[in-house]
Order: sequence, then structure tokens, then C-alpha cells
Amino acid sequence: LSGGTLGGSANVTVSGLLTWSDGTMSGTGKTIANGGMTISGGGVKYLTGRTIDNAGVATWTGTGYIYSISASSVFNNLASATFDIQNNEYFYNNGTFNNAGTVRKSAGTGTTTFSGGVFNNTGTVEVQSGTLSLASGGTSSGTFSGLAWTTLNFGGGTHTLSDTSGISSTGTV
Repeated sequence: LSGGTLGGSANVTVSGLLTWSDGTMSGTGKTIANGGMTISGGGVKYLTGRTIDNAGVATWTGTGYIYSISASSVFNNLASATFDIQNNEYFYNNGTFNNAGTVRKSAGTGTTTFSGGVFNNTGTVEVQSGTLSLASGGTSSGTFSGLAWTTLNFGGGTHTLSDTSGISSTGTV
């Protein structure tokens, strides 16, 4: 998707790589990225009311942020999936980000921030570079880890970590 709008109530399944560089995904339907995603470019990516299921490797690069406008918007990083952050941008999330796979910040020495909506983690969150800021709360039973010279920031909102959740970092938490 490079500009324009993917919308409606129907589900759209992409078996190959889904590329999202600009534009809007809207409506009550679901976008199912079975072949993973490339999220890139300087344009804003809008998510309004739609659900995205990432089942592969999603790589987020570039200078454009993701703006999840609606409280009904959901981004699901599924159990076998990876959401690889390679920038210092914002995921403005008025909806929900659910991670059952791996969320990894692997590049960018600055800060990537999830703000506005909840970030739920039943999988793994890894900070390998820079700072990952989870700024709006969420519920987690998964694990969090960070390398030396990195920062994992639980800022704002209420973060509820279950007794099965774990944090292991040689960086700053």
C-alpha cells in the first residue's frame, strides 16, 4: 500500500510480502499478512478501525510513523511472527498492539515509542539497540530483555506483569 486506502468489512489475506509505505488501512475487516510486512518510507501509515494480523516477519524502517487512530484498531503480532523495529519512530496507538511472537528493536540508537493505546505481550520483547518506550500500559505474561547500552522504558499507563512474565536486561529498565 503506497498511498490511498484499503478499507471495508472484508478480510484481505496477503500470502506474499505486504509492503506499506504510506496510506490508510480502515474499516472493520482484517488484513492478514501471512508473508510478513515491510513498513517503510517517510509517509504516515494510518490504521483506522482495522485489524492487522502479522504472521511472518514485519520490518519497520524509515522515518514515517504508524498512527492507529481508532480505539477499535488492533495490530496482532502472531505467535510465530516477528515485528522488527529498525528506526526511532512512534507507533501512536489509540487501539491495541498484541504481541504473541517477538517484538525486537534491532536498529536505531534513539527512541521508538508505543504510545496512546495498550501494548500487551504474551511473547518476547527484545531491545538490541537504542530505547524502546512502552508509554501507555498493558498486560504481559511474556518476557522482556535488553542488551547493554539499551533502555526498556515502561512509562505512563499501568503495566501489569503476571508472575510468568520476566525481565532480563544488562541495559536500563
